[in-house]
Amino acid sequence: MALTKISTDGVKDDAITSGKIPTNAVGASELTDNAVDTNAIQDQAVTLAKLPHGDANNDGKFLRAN
Repeated sequence: MALTKISTDGVKDDAITSGKIPTNAVGASELTDNAVDTNAIQDQAVTLAKLPHGDANNDGKFLRAN
């Protein structure tokens, strides 16, 4: 009999590994709110292009020090 990772209790804990998930299979629509925290974001990964920088209220400033 072949090894199965599905039982009457559902999918077993070690059944799904990162090697079994196709590249680019997980996008924003598959993530719940607050699913990614700062520990999961590589240093310098968020660039200025990803930050809002300018509207009628902030005149292009998202961080200001006096």
